Amino acid sequence: MPGNATLQFFVDDGGIMVAIPKGFSISPKSQIEMNVEMLQFIFHQLMNDLTRLGLGAEADKLEMMHFWKKRKPWRLDRPFGPSARVQLGGRETEVIPSSSMRYLGFWLDPKLSFKTHVKFYACKAASTRM
Repeated sequence: MPGNATLQFFVDDGGIMVAIPKGFSISPKSQIEMNVEMLQFIFHQLMNDLTRLGLGAEADKLEMMHFWKKRKPWRLDRPFGPSARVQLGGRETEVIPSSSMRYLGFWLDPKLSFKTHVKFYACKAASTRM
């Protein structure tokens, strides 16, 4: 399976990033579907390793986001891209991509515009009493 993958962990926050190499010539929709396949494979390998070490993950803590430049939604019924299906605790869990997520104190959005981050902290500052 072609692609690049990076795993990053800080205390109890972790991230799996996958990407198809830039010169790989398939349609953008196929690229994102291939990314989901790679993500599912890596997640299952990671869960096997965590289980072997006596560790685990909670299904309600899983988040997913696809990053892209395109303005159009992936599909009308799934504007933020395809979901991933993973096995966790003997049960299949569907992880649906979101429009924003927090990672290490930063609010991210699919275009990495940081608009969500700025909006969140602007609202927080505006609600602070002086």
